[in-house]
Amino acid sequence: MNLPWWLFYATRKKRAASANVICESHQGNLLVVKAKYKPYWSLPGGWIDRNESPRDAAIRELHEEIGLEVRAEELELASVINRISRRADTYLFVFRLKNRLDENVQLKLQSSEIAGYDWVSKQDIRQKRQDRHYNRAPKNWAADSPETYLENRIN
Repeated sequence: MNLPWWLFYATRKKRAASANVICESHQGNLLVVKAKYKPYWSLPGGWIDRNESPRDAAIRELHEEIGLEVRAEELELASVINRISRRADTYLFVFRLKNRLDENVQLKLQSSEIAGYDWVSKQDIRQKRQDRHYNRAPKNWAADSPETYLENRIN
């Protein structure tokens, strides 16, 4: 069967993707956020919109969720997580903010979506301090040897 290219692509299964950002402090801690609709703490970020690049989505989401304005050249790709679950298969592009932040920086939380934020250490994440659960991206940041590509099978 010889389909036109546009019809061939239309028959492919779609795969959603999101983008998150590692924001580290001068003290070496990680900024995590607690979304109101998730049972775990994660990096600031969210879904990539149609016709939007992963980097552009990361920039937009940082501004929407925590009020932080960054430029494209301030972000570098840190890892890609291939998430596979019963609900969906998705990609998570994780960027790193090149500049470290002061932990006293004024963040403007998106009140409709974000319940709170915190600065956490690698030990906080590894030992689940304060009985918190984290998704794969903060756990990878806290690892002794962070991976640049991960496969995460979610039950």
